[in-house]
Amino acid sequence: MQAAASPDDAAWVGRRVVGEINIGCRRCAWCAAGVKEHCLSRTVAGIRGRDGAFAELLCLPAANLHAVPDSVDDETAVFVEPTAAACRILEQVSVGDRARVAVVGDGRMTPDVTVIGRHPHKLEIARALDFATWRTHTPMTDAVRFDVVVDATGRPEGLRRALELVRPRGTVVMKSTFHGEAAIASWPIVVDEVTLVGSRCGPFRRAIELLASGAVSVKPLVSRVAALHEHESAFADARLQLKVLFDLRPLGAGWMGEVYRASDARLGREVAVKVLPAAFTAEADRLRRFEQEARAASALNHPNILAIYDVGTQQGVPVRRIQARDLSQTRRKLDRDGRGELSRSRRPPRVDSR
Repeated sequence: MQAAASPDDAAWVGRRVVGEINIGCRRCAWCAAGVKEHCLSRTVAGIRGRDGAFAELLCLPAANLHAVPDSVDDETAVFVEPTAAACRILEQVSVGDRARVAVVGDGRMTPDVTVIGRHPHKLEIARALDFATWRTHTPMTDAVRFDVVVDATGRPEGLRRALELVRPRGTVVMKSTFHGEAAIASWPIVVDEVTLVGSRCGPFRRAIELLASGAVSVKPLVSRVAALHEHESAFADARLQLKVLFDLRPLGAGWMGEVYRASDARLGREVAVKVLPAAFTAEADRLRRFEQEARAASALNHPNILAIYDVGTQQGVPVRRIQARDLSQTRRKLDRDGRGELSRSRRPPRVDSR
């Protein structure tokens, strides 16, 4: 959390948080009932009327924020939302100890659970987590039909496959959202008395508890952690892998600001960006010293002093673009010397490339 619009929310600044994406109007009957996910006037971060995590600035009401415990690292914290979505299923559907459950889709979501998917390398991860696995087109018989089938494919054909797998009087949970229509035959739903359940966002608090306790294992799902300048290859990998993350944590921090790795899109070079934290931009003394430091460094020419390329502001925040050599080596040196070690509460969360 970098800044708060209201003094009442200042306690959130500097803390690691995860945020629910649905923002209700706070006036309608749905919001009064605590179900902002169905507010007719809602905005949704990154989806409907509100910027998402790839914007320069992501804003959410304090009511949507949940603090991340120190015991939950960044790589685990990015799984709060999908874990909450899985928890929502258990709020909607009664799953007994002997129930047989199948998840169709070996993507980012996963009694007796069988994961059914198309990608061998993803199914291998599921097997390593002690799930039974089947390939999508494996023929099924009545003996292997399931009590509950979750469609998490993100594809129109996923619902059709889920209906083929569910037993009579079973339940199909629909987690997939996609553009277009799903062509299915409706008569088997009626004849077999199948229950269809739409399922969306879930309880963040419960998800955080599960991740903090270690009851849900998510580390094997992270396929790659990429720097922001590696965005092209990262997005290409994200189409095939389970979870690709961008690391936006600072290289180091001190009294005069935080230093991040960045990419200069105009000149095609890697740079370091020093930022004066938003909480200090109203302090005249900090601003003066930030500019004074830039002028002093730009007047020097030495192999061990990084050149300053530019000084300015970005959305009102003072920034300085600096020469970058081997930033991975710089990070290791900062951590080794102790000068770049950041308290956990100062590290911004990872950004999912999904």
